[in-house]
Amino acid sequence: MKNHLKSLSYILGITFVFFLGGGMFGCQSTTEEEILPKLTNNSLELINGTLKFQSLEDYDQILENQNTNDIPNFRSFGKSIDLILHSSDPDKRITEKVKNYVEELEGTILLDILDENGMFIIEEYLYYLDFNRELVAVTNNFSLKNDILEGNFEDSSIRLFSFEDDVLDLVLTNKTSTINRSEIDARILNYNPNAPTIIDGCGWDKCSNNGDSQQNIEGITSNGSNFTYRLEAKHVYQAVGVYFRLFSEAKHMRRPSGSPLTWNSESTTMYVYYEYEYDSRKNSIGLRSGNSYAYVFSNQLKPTYYESNRSLRKFKLETQYYVEIGGNHGTPLDGSIAWNFNLKRIIKGY
Repeated sequence: MKNHLKSLSYILGITFVFFLGGGMFGCQSTTEEEILPKLTNNSLELINGTLKFQSLEDYDQILENQNTNDIPNFRSFGKSIDLILHSSDPDKRITEKVKNYVEELEGTILLDILDENGMFIIEEYLYYLDFNRELVAVTNNFSLKNDILEGNFEDSSIRLFSFEDDVLDLVLTNKTSTINRSEIDARILNYNPNAPTIIDGCGWDKCSNNGDSQQNIEGITSNGSNFTYRLEAKHVYQAVGVYFRLFSEAKHMRRPSGSPLTWNSESTTMYVYYEYEYDSRKNSIGLRSGNSYAYVFSNQLKPTYYESNRSLRKFKLETQYYVEIGGNHGTPLDGSIAWNFNLKRIIKGY
């Protein structure tokens, strides 16, 4: 793993507000409708669950008119967050920092425009508001949507801007990124170059923490109940003849201490720091490499580095996991904070 990978803890925020100006000259009277004409029926559409504005003017008009009746019914960020904020389901909880910030944004039209992932489209550009890193990712390659959601900004067609930037102006004038990809990696704070490496039971195509004595950790909830928290982590090269995949996975779970019941999923803060290289037999993919991280507040984190109908001639993958114990549910009895370890590298052909 590269030592320059460090970990992050971000306060969430959004600072974009846009204004349209209008004027009146002499005795000429101008109605509001002439300044801000109503949206036409085809000004907004849904593209795979993401709201698309046909033009920047259409987006401006929505912000200025504040007319949510023009917005088609879809699973917006606002609707999703409302369910999360008031949900009793522990798997749908979000961090307190996120909760506080989103509560400040409740009632704004911005939350009605964004899809449940924090995305929207203007003309040919996909915009993603990354609340964790306080950045806006923009691309005209919609096939990179999943990469962007996983925090993979390596493709050159993805431009990165700060929440402090006038992003629409920068995109309109075809400006380059104001945030360097290396700067994003430099913000990570929890990567540990001295983390232990799990090697027991690992092979060339799979390594997991199943043999680790610290896979289960005892904890206690705020009301004094005892629970066992569990982390299952692995990285795998999966080959089934007509389908091939290289991926990592971390799953956080809990159950009452000493209980024979099945494990229940429990959301928490999870990071996977990864470094990979592979050579695909599919000519359009070929030789690729990556060095970054994936982050989520959920019960499962599963970054996929390769997925195709052709096998890999060679590959190598190593990962480090940083997973907070207990999430918002409870805390460990031994005072520890997180699981933090490497899995032994899986490798073939090198």
